[in-house]
Amino acid sequence: MTSMLLKLGLGAAGVAGFCLLLGRSRPKPPYLTMGDSIAEGLGRALERLVPGQAFTEARSGEGSAVSGRFASARLRLHPEARTVILSTGVNSLGDKTAAQVMDETVAIVDQMRALGCRVVLVGPPPAFGMSESTNAWRMELAALERLHGRMAGRISLWRLLGDPTEPGYFAEQYGTPGGLHPNAAGYERAARAVLG
Repeated sequence: MTSMLLKLGLGAAGVAGFCLLLGRSRPKPPYLTMGDSIAEGLGRALERLVPGQAFTEARSGEGSAVSGRFASARLRLHPEARTVILSTGVNSLGDKTAAQVMDETVAIVDQMRALGCRVVLVGPPPAFGMSESTNAWRMELAALERLHGRMAGRISLWRLLGDPTEPGYFAEQYGTPGGLHPNAAGYERAARAVLG
């Protein structure tokens, strides 16, 4: 289906929005969170909020291509999962463009949907303040946020945890200074947003 939509000229961002719009409904437990370190923190927060109904299969430093390779195997570890919460891509920026990361993310979403799961896409973080960030990396992070923003049924960490006076930066109460990750309050807020 994705290749047919690309032939129709929708482009990667249009395909991503269309694919995520299909079949979108309220997330149902059990939940499986997969992806990178942000997924790991979010998954642990979900496990605390809904014990026994949330599972986490995420790894710090994982890029979107690796997330895609392991997605089906992770779901097989938790066949009871009805909703997959996916956070991936930030670790791939720098090596890949935001558009390439989105293509890999859409492929994961397609895999999970084909296996009968609902998908909630989360991210990217408002991490302009990260101490190692460069202007080029910030531009790609902002582009990834824009691509995410075209999709239905996703959780925007920029809006949820970001500083409304300084777009791209964490609000003080939700982020770690100079870091890429939300703090405990940020993860809990994101987890509650996933649960609705």
